[in-house]
Amino acid sequence: QRGLQNIPKVDLEGIYNTASLDEVTDDAKSALEEIKEYAEDLPLKLQTAKQLHKDNQHAIENVQTANKELEKVNNILPDIVGLVEQLKAQPQELTQMGDLIRKDLEHLKTRIAMARDIANKIKVGVTFFRNTTLELRNPESISHQGLNSHISTYFKTQEPNGLILYLGNEKGTSRKMRRSNSDDFMALQLENGYPVLTIDLGSGPEQINNNKFVSDNNWYQAIIDR
Repeated sequence: QRGLQNIPKVDLEGIYNTASLDEVTDDAKSALEEIKEYAEDLPLKLQTAKQLHKDNQHAIENVQTANKELEKVNNILPDIVGLVEQLKAQPQELTQMGDLIRKDLEHLKTRIAMARDIANKIKVGVTFFRNTTLELRNPESISHQGLNSHISTYFKTQEPNGLILYLGNEKGTSRKMRRSNSDDFMALQLENGYPVLTIDLGSGPEQINNNKFVSDNNWYQAIIDR
């Protein structure tokens, strides 16, 4: 439509009244040539106009799609912000939880140690035969008893020879296990009815003999202080 508006208007009647026939003919031919040029350009301009219309429609659709996506983002933005705040608070909560767990474990260890101590104070008699042994759990403070310790035990037997108790590691343990750096031990045994204490504090085993005869089927208490 815009192209048609640009076509020059020729006043043929005025030309006919004022000009000669040749001039009218020339002017008419010139006008026809201009009209022909515009007519030839019309299909291209029409195609361009249609393409512009399509491009405009695509642009409108893209804008609408962008608006919809933006609306979705605006809807979930509060949830994202809340999640970020939760993630920021989680390390502190995990640290507090870890501290509580450590405190609970320490409290539990203390209660277990107290329960073991109470259980160790209960007097229980055990009957041993030649092929039986009783292994007790080491106390929690065993690592602090390298310089001093107190051992007390009761026994009754009529056998002249035998092992009463042994405290320490097997010989050569320090070479087999890195966490054990000592082969120190104490062993209380009976030889011909008399108590004999064998002790190794790092410089080799030594024996301490007692002149009390104890293989008479009576109760005796053996106390070892280091």
